[in-house]
Amino acid sequence: NSVNQISIVSSSSDLYFYVNSGERLRITSTGNEGIGTSSPSSKLHLSGAATVDAKLTLTQTTAGLTGTLQQGATSLTLSASGAQAITLDTNGAERLRIDSSGNLGLGVTPSAWAGLVGFQIGQAASFAGHKTLPVAYSTANAYYDGGAWRYITSSYAVSAVVDANNGSFYWRTAPSGTAGDPITLTQAMTLDASGRLGIGTSSPGHPLTVNANPGAAGVPVAWLHNSGNVADYDGVVISSVNDGSDAEVLHVRTNNTTYNNGTSLMLVRGDGNVGIGTSSPANPLTVGGSIRGTVLINGTNGASPYLALDHTATTNGRRYIIYSGGINASEFNIYDATASTNRVTLDAAGNLGLGVTPSAWTNSFGVIQGLGGWSVSSNGVNSNSADFASNAYRTGGVDSFVYIGTSNATRYKQFAGAHQWFNAPSGTAGTAITFTQAMTLTAGGDLLVGKTTLDVGISGIEAQSDGSLYVTKNISSGGQVAIFNRLTSDGTIVSLRKDGTTVGSIGTEGGDLIIGTGDTGVQFGDGGDYIRPWNTSTNANRDA
Repeated sequence: NSVNQISIVSSSSDLYFYVNSGERLRITSTGNEGIGTSSPSSKLHLSGAATVDAKLTLTQTTAGLTGTLQQGATSLTLSASGAQAITLDTNGAERLRIDSSGNLGLGVTPSAWAGLVGFQIGQAASFAGHKTLPVAYSTANAYYDGGAWRYITSSYAVSAVVDANNGSFYWRTAPSGTAGDPITLTQAMTLDASGRLGIGTSSPGHPLTVNANPGAAGVPVAWLHNSGNVADYDGVVISSVNDGSDAEVLHVRTNNTTYNNGTSLMLVRGDGNVGIGTSSPANPLTVGGSIRGTVLINGTNGASPYLALDHTATTNGRRYIIYSGGINASEFNIYDATASTNRVTLDAAGNLGLGVTPSAWTNSFGVIQGLGGWSVSSNGVNSNSADFASNAYRTGGVDSFVYIGTSNATRYKQFAGAHQWFNAPSGTAGTAITFTQAMTLTAGGDLLVGKTTLDVGISGIEAQSDGSLYVTKNISSGGQVAIFNRLTSDGTIVSLRKDGTTVGSIGTEGGDLIIGTGDTGVQFGDGGDYIRPWNTSTNANRDA
């Protein structure tokens, strides 16, 4: 036990070595060897700094396996023999594993990767690289076994590929599957070396190509949404440097297999022209096709749909607004916004007002009513009839009218080939009108004034279609049936002809009555109380 001595205590005790008054090595009775510690807990227990020159070899005798830690000239090498894995543990748990194929697992034993070198993190996240090609993979729930991609767990699988062979990126997806089963990956998105992005296609031909099947009714292929409800936050802006008619800024097609075939639904050109149902819009808005109801503008409760036509940028131009339900919900209106005046109203009954809201017409097949009370209508009973009226509108039967305003009323009616004229005295707005039929032109061509039937026994005038003229007046005393009055000068008052040839006349000379023809005539001299021959040609009182 002296200083600088080697002491052996006993056969039942430890063997320890002292150097320079301090214990440097101990071998316990159980065979544990300690360097720098007096109580070794394992076969070799080092306490403090230790140096191994060049190589440390660890051997598992029973299994015949070895492991080495070797310091080379430029690197430190940790290796294991056979099919051993290298692991790192902390707090009694494995944290990292490198299997015999060189695959790395962080927090997990890596799957049976082959053909690729994989770095697997946790349950299913992986990074892998090809052993001979410049291709890298980032996957979730997928590993490659040398022949196929397989599910790590029973769930969905996705993969992203960076392929330096052609400078492309691929994003792939797979439906949910069972752990260990082969995976069928679908290339969902591609970014090629030219910067062209394809969604639903592996060979994009444009900067952005989307070719997708949404897979369900009511699900759009794309949804672009600006969720920032802030002033001046823009949504989608599509622009083109080319502002000519040859530029397609936006083109919507259907039934097409490539970008430039199929049926054109809508086109926005660089010159600002928009075509709907046509691919060659000649105007700012051109709507093509043969389907009725091509343009539809829907309103909401409290907000009428309208179309504004503004020409106020031009001198004397006006702004007109076409409304559905602009004034009343059931009406159609054309509103002059420049004059703040409604110009046209079409009500629910089909009646049209020009500059006025149509009155409450009934029993009609459409009415046109204008400012001032005039109207054109057809009654709802007789389809071959038409009425032209002033200050009157129909409220009941075919001939039931009331005053629009407080004034006289007139009516012209066409019915069954006949023409009828009516008038009525001044009445109060809204009260019933009693029309008097003043004149009639029958379907047979007879003109009746002051009467409605052909009857010479009834007062009035009949100008019949056969050329007959009847003037009848019921006179109890005084008055005349007919008056022919020539003003200012003497001459013929009535000319009598046969087959176009004058056979006689009635006229005046010197204020007296003359009847006759040529040189055969009679003058009735009222002032001289005489009747004498008269030459109607020379106006002489004798035959000369």
